Amino acid sequence: MSEGENIYQNAIPNREENQKPQKSHLLIGSRKKHGFLSLICIAILLFSLMSNVILAYFYCKLKWAQVTVSETIGNCSAGEAEHQHVIYKERVYILFSDKMNWDSSRISCQKLGGDLAIIKSKEEHDLISGLVSKIASSLFWIGLTDAENEGVWLWIDGTPLNKNLSWWKYTPDDWKQNNPLGEDCVVYYEGEWADVSCLTSYMRICEIFLNSSNSTF
Repeated sequence: MSEGENIYQNAIPNREENQKPQKSHLLIGSRKKHGFLSLICIAILLFSLMSNVILAYFYCKLKWAQVTVSETIGNCSAGEAEHQHVIYKERVYILFSDKMNWDSSRISCQKLGGDLAIIKSKEEHDLISGLVSKIASSLFWIGLTDAENEGVWLWIDGTPLNKNLSWWKYTPDDWKQNNPLGEDCVVYYEGEWADVSCLTSYMRICEIFLNSSNSTF
């Protein structure tokens, strides 16, 4: 019996030794599984963050494009020149209160990455007209002139004026009593247009496209 007992006693440790590698293998497999699950969780988290960023971007673009004429007007200052601005679609109109002639006004707007305002739709006219009408006895330059050819009105981008989309307060008459060069530039006056001498100093309306790489606004 003692010899048998020794045989069984020798056999039992061998069985335990055979089981040890199996437990180690299970432990390693469990760690790999947890590591894989952790990678999946991290990937899901990163995907969720990226999705939120993308959705936020397109939401802002959509809201930006849906700005209407009723957009709130902001009052602020640029250097010493007080101005008001309003965002409409993908552009901003800025009404500056300091006065200068038409050419200088163009240069001032171009330094901001834009130019004098071009009005080619009733919606744009209603927007600008509503703004300037709130400022009593004010005249604002826009980007319309017939300086190259009298009576042929061109926007500063070279396109001709559409007579069906013009809002003259008075019929242009190129009046030369005060200036022999006549009246070749246009201002907003009491919500409509008037031709005046380009050398006179008035306030101005700058138009800047917000996606322009030259924009400093």
